[in-house]
Amino acid sequence: MKYIVLFLLFLSCSSPSPKEEKIAEEEFVAPENPFDEPQPEPVLYDSSNTARKAERPGIKPAVLEFEKKEYLFDSIPAGKPFIYELKFSNSGERPLEIRKVLSSSDAILRWPVLLFAAGETGVIRAKLDLKGKKGNITDTLRIYSNAEKQELKLIIKGTVK
Repeated sequence: MKYIVLFLLFLSCSSPSPKEEKIAEEEFVAPENPFDEPQPEPVLYDSSNTARKAERPGIKPAVLEFEKKEYLFDSIPAGKPFIYELKFSNSGERPLEIRKVLSSSDAILRWPVLLFAAGETGVIRAKLDLKGKKGNITDTLRIYSNAEKQELKLIIKGTVK
């Protein structure tokens, strides 16, 4: 008898009335699923296009400018190393990076590895060994950078006495 009373009590508590079921269905609103929205396509790395610059309208690229394109030295003393400096500036709006400087002779070159903001100036130093040389000399420097014109050529001429 105990079991029958418990069983009836269980049945009366467990099943909701039809009115309660209707309210429960009307109040339930399914949450929005964020995965139903269209997702953007993934961006894939393209190794064939690594050298292209990012296009940003309104921002001018870096511009590497030197005081001169050709440097003339009239009288260079013989037998000693000849040291000269080439001053440059960034007249663009993006940062300038000097990536590499090459010499047509065996000059020892030093250039800054820092980025130069718009309007900043810097110096490239060169040391040319003139042992056993006399007369006219010519050295061509090629400067590689991230500037608008990526390769710039400077000519250094002089007379060793």
